[in-house]
Amino acid sequence: MIIKKIDFADAKESLELGDVRVKEIIKIDDNSMVVTIKSDATIFNNDKFEVLRNVFLVDKEGNVIWRVTSKDDDTPYFGNFVGTNYYKDSGRLTAYRRGGFLYDIDIKTGVVIKSVFMK
Repeated sequence: MIIKKIDFADAKESLELGDVRVKEIIKIDDNSMVVTIKSDATIFNNDKFEVLRNVFLVDKEGNVIWRVTSKDDDTPYFGNFVGTNYYKDSGRLTAYRRGGFLYDIDIKTGVVIKSVFMK
């Protein structure tokens, strides 16, 4: 899957890339960024399960390196991811889901390492 070539110098917190509506971008390094796609983006084809995995790591050509995966991906009640944080010093990536869970995500694989209920 290719999202679209992104000019890293112009990467903003929120933008639209054609029919892909980006909610948030976090630059990881000169070659990759974490992209959170809005839940109404056409790439999800109105699939309630596809929308749950709306965080991607992409390279500067727009190629998807990974798409987030968690044990809760088959539970629409938890909702899609609404915010991400990257802590450069520790290399920690976290994401928050609409249902109240905070997830630690392995930055190399996109697999959720642990989750904590916050609400």
